[in-house]
Amino acid sequence: MGLISLIHRGAHAAGLLLVAPLFVFLSPRTVFAGAAVAIPLVGVAGAITARAVAARAGATAQSPRS
Repeated sequence: MGLISLIHRGAHAAGLLLVAPLFVFLSPRTVFAGAAVAIPLVGVAGAITARAVAARAGATAQSPRS
């Protein structure tokens, strides 16, 4: 998953500008391992945020017009 996502981002011009400098300072194995760890963490953080927003929306009082 991390390798596929990193390659996908590197294929686009903006992604290439962001990803290419990493390979100057780090080995490809390190970059791919970092992506393999970072991508699931971002997904979990997004899921937690979505649940928190949904819980907050459900907790607010709705007006009679809603």
